[in-house]
Amino acid sequence: MQIIFRGNEVLFTATPLDEDGVAVVPSTITLYLNYVSATGRSGTSIVMDMQSTSGPWTAEWDTSAANPTAYPGIVYYSVRAVSPSASEDGEFELDANPANPGA
Repeated sequence: MQIIFRGNEVLFTATPLDEDGVAVVPSTITLYLNYVSATGRSGTSIVMDMQSTSGPWTAEWDTSAANPTAYPGIVYYSVRAVSPSASEDGEFELDANPANPGA
């Protein structure tokens, strides 16, 4: 599992594909993030519209938005496209570093 240190930005990219693996251009793509700390406390779900000029859709998330007093934990994400429908889910570990240790 990929480890990201709190305080960094994470770049998400998406190229929606249909069932035949052909790239499609949806009307919207939304990135949903949910941070859950190692102690089991839920974080806030964050919704961002992804942007595309040409090529893959992209969105950045500043991990400083995660609860700075929470223990390291897992960030779950879901990228959802509409018209045509497509989705991708994943996760990564959000950890502290010496400059911003967890509680």
